Amino acid sequence: MDFKKYAYSLSAERLRLTIFPTERCNFRCTYCWENHEQGTMSQTTVEAIKKLLSYRAPTLKALDIEWFGGEPLLAAHIIADLSAHIQRLLTAYPALRYSAGITTNGYLLNDAALSKFCGLGITNYRIGLDGAPEFHNATRKLATNEATFESIWSNLLRAKASCLDFSITLSINFFPDNYSQAILPLLKRIEETFGEDKRFFLYFKAIQRLGGKNDKQISCITSREENDIIHQLKQFVKTQQIIEFNPVDYVCFAAEPNAMIIRANGDINKCIVALNAPYNNVGNLNADGTVSIDSEKFLAWSKGFQQLDTLCIRCPNKFMK
Repeated sequence: MDFKKYAYSLSAERLRLTIFPTERCNFRCTYCWENHEQGTMSQTTVEAIKKLLSYRAPTLKALDIEWFGGEPLLAAHIIADLSAHIQRLLTAYPALRYSAGITTNGYLLNDAALSKFCGLGITNYRIGLDGAPEFHNATRKLATNEATFESIWSNLLRAKASCLDFSITLSINFFPDNYSQAILPLLKRIEETFGEDKRFFLYFKAIQRLGGKNDKQISCITSREENDIIHQLKQFVKTQQIIEFNPVDYVCFAAEPNAMIIRANGDINKCIVALNAPYNNVGNLNADGTVSIDSEKFLAWSKGFQQLDTLCIRCPNKFMK
């Protein structure tokens, strides 16, 4: 067990917030598990997050912010507002270590948006691609049913042409029954275009059933099958940097007592997948920046640490069910 890593996950001197500035989305991915019913975060909740951060900053050594959604860039003004507040806190507390990232579909991440966010300290980006254009456009389409690949690719090309300091992880999502036709042409295109740029990374992940309405249309795949496919895909990557998933020392942020999700309506959750599960709603953010927590629910997510159960630490949601 990596006790040093576990100590970081337990430390009261570190805070990790996953913030949903909106839960609406401009995409309708065929395998998405979200219902997109929550709209954009209110200014009252934005101000409450600022108060929470201002209260915690003096006692923190590390602050990690992850922007999620929905599609977070639909509420880019909220990301910019809260990030500017964080930059002021960093000026007041220069010893505070800060990292920030956005999980985005990439459709709205144009050069102006990327430049603005990098200037606000958001340097890590994760963008999903589902294969060559014809495959990607069949599964990751706009709400208006239009194709999305070329717009995302154009944004990636503009990012490459810039001198900005960022890290973009291209999350290569594959179905177990068509990965060879869908992914291999995409990998060739990525390597030819971004292979020499050290700011671009690859991450492989099988599309799985996560509780959405289209789960029955998704082929089931075991961890072993997924690992075998990923191993095969890696053989076709020559220069691109690959982010490896190591399950041995992986800690899901849902298990971390110093981590929580703030949803668009101010609810506090622990897991980004089980959004509608009652056990996942562990509290709410108050207007004054305080957090009302159901301690029993909250601590249940961290029982892997209490019991030194590495399986529960890797995915507490499986055990919550």
